[in-house]
Amino acid sequence: MAPRSPLTLAGLAALGAEKLAQLILDEAAESPAFARRVNAALAGGQGPSAVAKLIDRRLSALDRAKAMVPWEKERALAADLDALVDSIERELAPLSPLMAAQRLIRFVAGHGSLFNRIDDSSGRIQAVYWRGSEILPRIVEQMAGTDRASLPGLLDEALTRDSHGLIPALAIATAPLLPPVILAAWERDLSTATPDKYGQITQIRQAIADAMGKLDH
Repeated sequence: MAPRSPLTLAGLAALGAEKLAQLILDEAAESPAFARRVNAALAGGQGPSAVAKLIDRRLSALDRAKAMVPWEKERALAADLDALVDSIERELAPLSPLMAAQRLIRFVAGHGSLFNRIDDSSGRIQAVYWRGSEILPRIVEQMAGTDRASLPGLLDEALTRDSHGLIPALAIATAPLLPPVILAAWERDLSTATPDKYGQITQIRQAIADAMGKLDH
C-alpha cells in the first residue's frame, strides 16, 4: 500500500486551484458548517460589511429560534456554531476588529436562549460558547483605543441576558485591555447599577479596580 501523503500547505497547493475548488465544493455540499466557513471567506473579499451581513443573518436566526433542539442534531449544531465563531475570528476580525467584537459579544450573550432549548448533557454546545468568550481579548488587542470605548456599554447590556457567567468572564478578561479613561467611566456606570444576586457586577468592578491599579504602576 502506498504511503498516504500528509496534508500540508505545500501539498495542497500542488493540487492546483481547480482541483482544490472542486474538493471544497464537494465538502460544502456535504457539510453546512463547512459551507458557512467558505461563504464567509468568499465574503471577505468584498469587505467587512459583507462578512458581517452573513454573520448577522445567522445571529438573527439564533435569536428568533424557539423550538427545542433534538439530541440527534446536537453535533451538527455545535459544528455550525463553531463555524460562526471561526467566521468572526478569522474572517471578520482581520478586516474590522470592532465589528467582530460587537458580533462576538452578541453571540455569547445569546447563550441562555439556546441553552433553554437543548439538553446539552455532553457540554458540547456550552464549550463552543466558552471558546467564543476566550476569543474576545485577542480581538480587543487588535482594536484601536478609541473603538474600545464602546465595549463596556456592549458588555453591560449583554450582562442583563447572562445565565451562565459567560458575560462576566468576558468583562473580566476585557478590563485589562482598556485605557484608564474608559475604565474610569465604566466604573462610574457600574457604581450606580443595581447589585445582582450573583455578585457579577461586584466581580467586574473588582476586575476594573485591578486593571486600573496595574496601569497606575
